Amino acid sequence: MPNRLARETSPYLLQHADNPVDWYPWGDEALTRARAEDKPILLSIGYSSCHWCHVMAHESFEDGEVAEVMNRLFINIKVDREERPDLDQIYQTAHQLLAGRGGGWPLTVFLSPDQVPFFAGTYFPKTARFGLPGFVDLLEHIARAWRQRRAEIEAQNAALLDALAVDEALAPPAADLNAAPIQAAIADIKQGYDPVHGGYGRAPKFPRPVDLAFLLHSGDAEAGEQVLTTLRNMAERGLMDQLGGGFYRYSVDERWAIPHFEKMLYDNGPAGGGPLSAGGRADAHTQPCGAVTTSSGLREPADRTGRLPGSPAHRRAARAQGRTHGVAATPAAGLPRCRPVSRHPRRCHRTAGCSGQTGTIVRQCACLYWR
Repeated sequence: MPNRLARETSPYLLQHADNPVDWYPWGDEALTRARAEDKPILLSIGYSSCHWCHVMAHESFEDGEVAEVMNRLFINIKVDREERPDLDQIYQTAHQLLAGRGGGWPLTVFLSPDQVPFFAGTYFPKTARFGLPGFVDLLEHIARAWRQRRAEIEAQNAALLDALAVDEALAPPAADLNAAPIQAAIADIKQGYDPVHGGYGRAPKFPRPVDLAFLLHSGDAEAGEQVLTTLRNMAERGLMDQLGGGFYRYSVDERWAIPHFEKMLYDNGPAGGGPLSAGGRADAHTQPCGAVTTSSGLREPADRTGRLPGSPAHRRAARAQGRTHGVAATPAAGLPRCRPVSRHPRRCHRTAGCSGQTGTIVRQCACLYWR
């Protein structure tokens, strides 16, 4: 039977509408019940395309035994961070103060009935692993602490509220605009550069298109070379979907070799052109960062008839028009023949080489110009 989330419009909340958990959306109904029953609140914040949100939902929120414990001990509230970024910011900050490290999604926060957090984490498995406690054991422990150690929790809550108030009071005053913050930002980003594989920071390594665009157009020559090296390695290695185009969300390793198989519009949008056009310095290695991402970053493009490349209808149409599924017999002079790696027909958008004609239906090859 659907829960209260079935009446919501958020895609993320609707994904949980059939959970056995007695979910509430954030609102007066849930908060009033928590105060009336003096029950702690279990707040879960995520978004519809979050991988670990789906993992935790499948392991715990769709499980009847886990749901029974949640419903018995807590008032359960589900929030979409894309719908309520204000709540997400408040409780991410609280997580950082409570846990001493950055947060993420899913964000799992336990609140007193007056909405003050006293314990926070992110993903928890159903049973203990990865050095994390099992979610059911954690629920029982938190509920027991709420009953038996209320005075300590209330004292911690008061300290947390004081810390949040100090953090807000320490916001820097307005100052005259000058180039110093920009130069400081450039130096700070450059400091984390990986001179071997490109990119910034350690694994997991993210594409960070906004930072790359900022450095590329900063006028700093060294930063520009760092960006070009980063784009080449991103385009040549596993971070780019060499079949469908577009960048995956991040690389699990520092070599851009092992992607996390999730694509985000906020990564592929900026990478598709304009900001990451390599400042007019694109070459055969960096070009796919714009061209491939723009046309096919999030799904395979259909041809002018609406048929997807590689579909049975597309193959039948190609045969009827006398086009082959193999690489053309004579590649352009001086350019190597592409090595076929698949029997699925694709379009080669390289302006020279491969078949020598842009748009010829050929078999997918190992070069970077396929999509």
